[in-house]
Amino acid sequence: GEAFLPRPFLRMSYLNTLACILFGISFSDVDDPEYRRVYSFVDGEASEDLAGAADILPILRLTPLHTRKAERMKRIRAQEDAWLHERIGERRRHLAAGGEPQTLCDILLGTMDSPCPGQRLSYENVKEICNEIIFAGTDTTATTTEAVLAH
Repeated sequence: GEAFLPRPFLRMSYLNTLACILFGISFSDVDDPEYRRVYSFVDGEASEDLAGAADILPILRLTPLHTRKAERMKRIRAQEDAWLHERIGERRRHLAAGGEPQTLCDILLGTMDSPCPGQRLSYENVKEICNEIIFAGTDTTATTTEAVLAH
């Protein structure tokens, strides 16, 4: 028979879990347009390897292939930032309307008003933490689980 490739299913599971923890949202299934949009960021970022040979031979960074990959990554990152800005905006509106903190993003946003400068996060800090958790966390966790299942 054909090999079973669990990564897409694992990514959906982890992406859904992390989106719920961070923003209180969930995706209904793989055909959900919002899920497909977010999954395209995770998949696009995971498939663009900008490291590797260029780290060993930095001159390779000047090649057209590396430049095209870097441009694709910038486009993906801009789309991720726009999506995160929408989700964080939703959470800010929830809190501004007097809603209780319900998500990790709410807690992070609450630190922006901290009276202690060492505990205060900027909007960019909040956005980057959310970015790392949802986009890096989804692929890393799915890949690790896939490796465990393979052995």
